Amino acid sequence: MDFQVLGPVSARGGAGAVPIGGSRQQRILAVLLHEAGQVVPVSRMIEAVWRVRPATVRSQVQIGVSRLRSVIREAGGGAAIRAEAAGYLFDLGDGCLDSAAFHRDVAAARALADCGRVGEAADHLHGALGMWHGPALAGVRDRPVLRAWADALDEARIAVLDLCFRADLCAGRHGAVLGDLIDAAESTAPRVPPGTP
Repeated sequence: MDFQVLGPVSARGGAGAVPIGGSRQQRILAVLLHEAGQVVPVSRMIEAVWRVRPATVRSQVQIGVSRLRSVIREAGGGAAIRAEAAGYLFDLGDGCLDSAAFHRDVAAARALADCGRVGEAADHLHGALGMWHGPALAGVRDRPVLRAWADALDEARIAVLDLCFRADLCAGRHGAVLGDLIDAAESTAPRVPPGTP
């Protein structure tokens, strides 16, 4: 099963999109993905989900985790969420997290560029940028726990855009760079409401 955070938080199994649920479920999944392979304290999950904590907040975390387990299992995912004494641990199993794949592709591109294989490096960078489907953690990045991760991912994307433009120019792909620059400017520009002076 593949998990996406480079855009809205989502998951895909063999049969397509997995119905993760609303923003609460997405936030729980996001914080588990951020710390995959490590125990996430319940207090951290609560911080990521609730501004105002209801009296039943701990049981609501349990319900949310239980729902995630169910949808992942029903979708045939090998990922597992285990309860631990201090919180929950998310084991991706043979699943893939797009942000990890993004960083791997960027590292491979840097290694290729260091060997003088700029065209191949540019191809890897284009592949890494192609994993994005909007701002990182779109729709659930309003809590401080998730905002820091989302901001770091967005900054990494901008740095990779710059690397990609440079690699394309070094590879003699001048024509492609102009179109990519326009697309990048449009996708990273702040949205101004109509009628704003």
